[in-house]
Amino acid sequence: MVSVTLDTSTLGSLLSEPRKRASLERLFDAVGQRRVDLLLSQPFGNADLRDSLTSLVRLQPVLDTTDFQHLMANAEGFVPGEDTFLDYFSQAKEIAQARGSVLLPEVADWLSLHIHSLQGRDFFLTWSKPLLLVAPEVGAEFKIRIITPDTFLKFGEY
Repeated sequence: MVSVTLDTSTLGSLLSEPRKRASLERLFDAVGQRRVDLLLSQPFGNADLRDSLTSLVRLQPVLDTTDFQHLMANAEGFVPGEDTFLDYFSQAKEIAQARGSVLLPEVADWLSLHIHSLQGRDFFLTWSKPLLLVAPEVGAEFKIRIITPDTFLKFGEY
């Protein structure tokens, strides 16, 4: 089974777009068929409970940060690869900016990527333009596959 992390940072504003809703519905069908193990990058609290898709998103488990927090608290800030990963954050912001992005990768997204990496998950699914702009470099440097849910579904990665 393929493990994916679904980035929730931009999800709320995208649920009104029919194409993206259709992609999420297909993704959750794959989850329901146990072909995909899905975790959310962060809790999804801003959902309209009257909408079945957003209610389904809210029910999904969230990326477990317990190990990360434990390591940070008990090992004087040492997490395997932490320095390299966190140092690369400033470089990723420069890459996104050089590619014309007004929005830059955010710290919360970067930490979600780091935890995703530490836990050895297969794909980080996002529609965040700043993260997608740096996906080739981050992927090469840290072996993280950052793609859109549409691309994941289109190429049958599951």
